Amino acid sequence: MQISQDASNPIPTAILNKPILPGELFDVWEAFWLLNSCRQSGFSVQPLSLQEIKAYFDIYGKVDDYEAFIEYIKQLDMLFLKKAKEEYDRNSNKSKNNKR
Repeated sequence: MQISQDASNPIPTAILNKPILPGELFDVWEAFWLLNSCRQSGFSVQPLSLQEIKAYFDIYGKVDDYEAFIEYIKQLDMLFLKKAKEEYDRNSNKSKNNKR
């Protein structure tokens, strides 16, 4: 994909230095985002359940190493939950500061 650029709107550094996903992890990345879109939520974001991951296996069934796949998904999920909590805390603190 070609990104157009002009002098008044430079390409952000984060895009220029974006990480490159190894090809063997592409299926895990796609699976994580699909599972993420189906995640249960209540008062806070909930972790992905093994039941949801199993449902992915049952529907798509295209995983070579189930144990590694589950570990990758769980690691991505932990990072996602950590970032979600940080964002919640940051927004919560902004709300508290605006009420003062």
